[in-house]
Amino acid sequence: MKSKDELKNSESFCIMPWVHLATEPTGEVKICCLAKDRIRDENNKRYNLGYTDVKEIYNSAHLKDIRKRMFNGEKIAQCSHCWKEEDAGGISQRKGFTNEWLDNHHDLINLINLSAIDDYSVDYAPMYYDFRFGNLCNLKCRSCGSLSSSQLNKEYKELKEKYPNTFFDDSGGYYDSINDWYQTDQFKNNVYDNIESIRKIYVTGGEPTLIEENYRIMEKLVELDKAKDVVVSFNTNMTNLRNDFYDLIVNFKQVEMCISIEGYGDIQEYLRYPSKWKQLDKNIRKLASLPSHVMIFAVPVIQNVNLEYATDFWNYIESINTEHGCYRIRLLPIVLDSPQMLDFTYLPKDYKLECLEKMQKFVDGAPNLQNDPHFMGRFNHIQTQCHLDSYDPEKLQVFKKFTTILDAQRGQSLQLVNPSLQRIIDNV
Repeated sequence: MKSKDELKNSESFCIMPWVHLATEPTGEVKICCLAKDRIRDENNKRYNLGYTDVKEIYNSAHLKDIRKRMFNGEKIAQCSHCWKEEDAGGISQRKGFTNEWLDNHHDLINLINLSAIDDYSVDYAPMYYDFRFGNLCNLKCRSCGSLSSSQLNKEYKELKEKYPNTFFDDSGGYYDSINDWYQTDQFKNNVYDNIESIRKIYVTGGEPTLIEENYRIMEKLVELDKAKDVVVSFNTNMTNLRNDFYDLIVNFKQVEMCISIEGYGDIQEYLRYPSKWKQLDKNIRKLASLPSHVMIFAVPVIQNVNLEYATDFWNYIESINTEHGCYRIRLLPIVLDSPQMLDFTYLPKDYKLECLEKMQKFVDGAPNLQNDPHFMGRFNHIQTQCHLDSYDPEKLQVFKKFTTILDAQRGQSLQLVNPSLQRIIDNV
């Protein structure tokens, strides 16, 4: 038997395999969105929530083995993202979610210990889903791919003809047909027949505000008078917030709106084409005016194009907080993990340190950020990456080629949005 404190202080334990199931846009499943591998059956075939009973997945040999190893002190390889963030001084998703769930759901301690006694199996359906219903999206973000954006897949198919064997081979008809798995009877049996188990839903995409299944699930929870007990979390590009979306979300116990925006003004429009800053600003301000149980998190992905201008967006968020007289929108930047060609760690160290100095100066004058341990954990990670002496001209050459092709395709210009970075890649 392990106590709450033992589990929270463990260097290997994560709550996610006991409460959570994350889907890929294809319907394949992982222990969480950051995991490096999918959950597989004994024949090494990937499970799919649209075609396999969820309780079979949740008690599969693969998932039980993960629980056993985590519970008994082993750091498993597919959780490397969290280990890397913790080693850099950040607060990982593993730590954050474990603390949140153990603090807010007191029955879990007993359920986890019972599971350990019973070969690490569980007798319940997932309490927390990460739903990614296909790849329907209206943007073509540079850090994204065909798996998560139908518009990007369409563009990449065109570019694949012009530039074979390059960046755009990750496209094609396969990604046109990944939006069917959540329309199967098996999916409906998995989710709707076990809807009483749900305590939290996280939805992204594609763009979740475009996907009707997200509305159907929320409507069902409202109809069952279950919404008041459920936390719903959205990761949205903020381009398409409909009136019925606002009307639905206010019924839930708590709403977490993760606004996925990479920068202020031109930087945002460049990285998340073809979004328009004027519309985003209008939507963000409307969202901020909702009741306080609608919590807002700005989650910019720090990458090579926006590193120098990160504080422009941070300043925008803090200006809205000043207008509301509180920390209305929390700022939680994350360091880009993929694709590697957009990774800022490969930039010259002196440039990274110049950018970091600008960020540090901003943070020094922002009490909201200094007093937020989650922001400071993320900022510590950014600092660590900026101090790395990891300049790599070959990777910058790849970025240069990718950028040149997309700029020509879209009528954009890196020179106009980040002349410093353009000079760097011109000289590699």
